[in-house]
Amino acid sequence: MATALLEDARPAMWGIDRRGSDPSSDVLRFGRHRIPLSAIASVDGEEEKTRPIDGLLLGAALFLIIATFIAFGVFEGKWLMRFLIGASFMTFLGLIGLIEISKIRSQRLYRVRISLKSGEAVTFASTDFADVQRLMARISPQN
Repeated sequence: MATALLEDARPAMWGIDRRGSDPSSDVLRFGRHRIPLSAIASVDGEEEKTRPIDGLLLGAALFLIIATFIAFGVFEGKWLMRFLIGASFMTFLGLIGLIEISKIRSQRLYRVRISLKSGEAVTFASTDFADVQRLMARISPQN
């Protein structure tokens, strides 16, 4: 079911509101922003790639450190041998975390920086490259 939702075309996160027959009076709308197309000075796009592994790496490291501490206590501190079950479990969780880290792919975020003639700048961000391309093609100042 989740795959079916992802395969459908997503609606655009922005829109152009017509304000009469004159195209220069059209208004770009996204989020809380309403920007007249005639007020746009320039449009710049950029792609940001991230690999969010910080939390998983921290969790895996903590599990492995705890497993090492427990194993050290059993072998050197004369703790009961049954604590090795906990050390094995913690090691297992740490290794699973490291395997999970290796499976994570980069996530891409596309940003469009819209500079206005007033000097103000507004940013639109999306994970949909086609949506960002359509937006940039529609609001470029030469259009």
